[in-house]
Amino acid sequence: MNPSSCQRRQPGRTTAEIYGATWRGLDVVVKCIFLDFFRTNLSGASFSAQELETLSLQQHRFMLQLMGVRIDPPEHACTVTEFLRWTLKEWLHGPGNRRKSERAKPLCPLGEPLSLALEIARAMQYLLGQKPRMIHRDMKPSNIFLDDAMHVILGMPGSWEMKSWH
Repeated sequence: MNPSSCQRRQPGRTTAEIYGATWRGLDVVVKCIFLDFFRTNLSGASFSAQELETLSLQQHRFMLQLMGVRIDPPEHACTVTEFLRWTLKEWLHGPGNRRKSERAKPLCPLGEPLSLALEIARAMQYLLGQKPRMIHRDMKPSNIFLDDAMHVILGMPGSWEMKSWH
């Protein structure tokens, strides 16, 4: 990947910069964790390693696909994931930070959100079926993406929790 081809996507984040790029002809997202995250957070390296290991184990059609990693804390920690153009938040409310009273588009037919809700439930069922069970802990419309065919893809959470329930 050519670093000069990366374009900043979400300024103002606290733990990482998010860039859009092209890698092997595919649109991807590059998440580069701030070096200060490792310097100021004693468990930052282990947290990042756990997040990456967890994401690398996810092989489900409704889970975000990890495509590459460069981790060498505290110098570098970047992930490359598939690029998805829409979030559930944008699909429901339109782009930007609009208020509900300023709806950008009309409400969609009831069948569409029900279909998406079913896919979200299937993704959560997949996570809870893992051993140990996994809890997303950051489920919100901005972390749920839609692919080109309007299928749900759960994004990388800020944190995972693994539970060994009997």
